[in-house]
Amino acid sequence: MHTLIFILLLIAGTALGDTPPKYPASFLWGAAFSAHQTEGSLAGGGNNSDWHDFEHGRIGKKKNIKNGDTTDIAIDHWNRYGEDFQIAKDLGLQTIRTSVAWEKIEPQPGQFNQEVIRHYRAVLMKMRDHGIKPMIALHHFVHPKWFHEQGGWTNSESPKWFLRYAEHVVRELGDLCDLWITFNEPVIQVGGGYMIGKIPPLVRNPWKAFDVAWNMARAHRMAAHMIHQVQGVPENARDAQGRLRGVGIAYFTQIFDPADPNNPGDVLVAQQVEELASWAFVRAVETGRLQLKFPKSLARVVLGDVDRALPATDLPTNAGPMQDWIGINYYSRYLIKKSLISPLGVTWLSPPGTAGDNGWIIYPNGIERLLKKASEFNLPLVISENGLADAADSRRPQFIRDHLASLDRALKAGADVRGYYFWSLLDNFEWLEGYEKRFGLVEIKYDDNLKRVPRASAAVYKNEIELRKTQ
Repeated sequence: MHTLIFILLLIAGTALGDTPPKYPASFLWGAAFSAHQTEGSLAGGGNNSDWHDFEHGRIGKKKNIKNGDTTDIAIDHWNRYGEDFQIAKDLGLQTIRTSVAWEKIEPQPGQFNQEVIRHYRAVLMKMRDHGIKPMIALHHFVHPKWFHEQGGWTNSESPKWFLRYAEHVVRELGDLCDLWITFNEPVIQVGGGYMIGKIPPLVRNPWKAFDVAWNMARAHRMAAHMIHQVQGVPENARDAQGRLRGVGIAYFTQIFDPADPNNPGDVLVAQQVEELASWAFVRAVETGRLQLKFPKSLARVVLGDVDRALPATDLPTNAGPMQDWIGINYYSRYLIKKSLISPLGVTWLSPPGTAGDNGWIIYPNGIERLLKKASEFNLPLVISENGLADAADSRRPQFIRDHLASLDRALKAGADVRGYYFWSLLDNFEWLEGYEKRFGLVEIKYDDNLKRVPRASAAVYKNEIELRKTQ
């Protein structure tokens, strides 16, 4: 039955729509996941993290994750990575974006677990043995317990602590990886952890949130400079074979439209939300100044504008580029409305339309729009996340076709896009939602020894890649 469904979907995908363009041979087709969401916290010392404590009720209330889920075992990628990479190879993937676990590598300040490093070397070598290029994130929301206990990103020393860890990883693994992400979605760490307080460390203090953004921007720039010192500055972010390399950030970028395009208040707040959520951190990294503007006429709680230069002493003079490319994490579209009730003067609404299992509206044109906007920074671009929660796999096949068609249009319009990573290769732990929401091209049978079963959408993605490959 599964084979028949695959064949019918492949035929439908080929017959519908225009023939897609041929992409450069250097273009990277891949999928993404992260260490904490897949490996299992009890493997390698991952119980030494803020998120492990959060999941077990030692930070915040007793049950922080839906259904009481934890990452103790997750999907056991720590032990089954070879199997997972074989699946990726069978799907025709050329690259995988994942992360390494800071809490496992540096369980105590300045003390590195070389056994964990050896494990990650084995992981990267297995990936490369399967013809898969690694993209490695150094930070994906999770911190060592010691970092959390010393104030986390509010501590002025935090950028130096992150740099110490990052340099150890790059020097130990850099011969196997030349494509790095410093931070995944820093604005989510800032907003979710320190502004609205829904993820560790559960702080609700906008002034501390601004300090966190400032320190994370510092940490990125220091780590980027270090990576360039260790591995060299890639010319135009390409190596000799024309493939993307170097260092970037995977940014949270969604579509924020005014709820009423004819209402000046809605238009203004939509622009402001878009800038704060998607682009302010990009500008801070590029310019060396964190600038956050809050229109006083819109907010009930007047925050005041933020304009803080990043310390010149963090970097040597003429330190070079601060990022080699921009990662675009894109999922959905929101309507933004001026509000007299919300403390910040805005309300987020979901427009009508088909949605994923988590309520996120499916809006394929968002890829084209975001890539056009991001092109203003004159840096290479990567779709570092794009996916759908769809346990039944009833909407994901068309989601893939439609979003890649939007990517096609952006490429034809001249956007310098060099890779696309689908989220996610496998079902995994989706943070506050636990295991309930299923994003994987590959289903995890949680009641059957974590068996991996490719969904029909996996065959669709494989076919769409083949249609675009340059022979």
